[in-house]
Amino acid sequence: MKIFIVNGQGGCGKTTFEETIQSYAQHTYHKDTSILSIITPIKSIAKRIGWDGKKDNKDRAFLHDLKVLLHNYNNYDYNYIERYVQYAWELQRDVVFIDMREYEDIAWFKSLYPETKTILITKGEAKTYGNPADDNVNNFLYDYVIKNDNDLQTFRDKTITFYEENIKE
Repeated sequence: MKIFIVNGQGGCGKTTFEETIQSYAQHTYHKDTSILSIITPIKSIAKRIGWDGKKDNKDRAFLHDLKVLLHNYNNYDYNYIERYVQYAWELQRDVVFIDMREYEDIAWFKSLYPETKTILITKGEAKTYGNPADDNVNNFLYDYVIKNDNDLQTFRDKTITFYEENIKE
């Protein structure tokens, strides 16, 4: 199983990248791909306590703060990721993509799974969101940097080329 951590600021194309590969790998090579995010369980809790699903700067800061709170309390985010990766191993997934933004989280995961590769997706100029998770995505030395600097079809084509050159066995 190949594992990739995918990072990038909001709206850069992470989901498009992952879903394009997932669809292409399944339809072309019958390969199973999983996509998860370290923030998924945090969003679930946030919705239960009133978050409406928006992602403006205030919402992004709230999600980051809630993640930090739960991490400091009982490693809620790390436990979620560890369980899911173990489950993917059991299901014999071919590829797992993990959305993970913060340097400490990426370093922690790579200490458990050193073969993990990291990908940064960029689009245009870096923005400021007002929270460390979004604002510090460039503070890591990534294995791959993919620029989403053209139209959607060009980005999808670039994504498929990435799959063919770096993931397909």
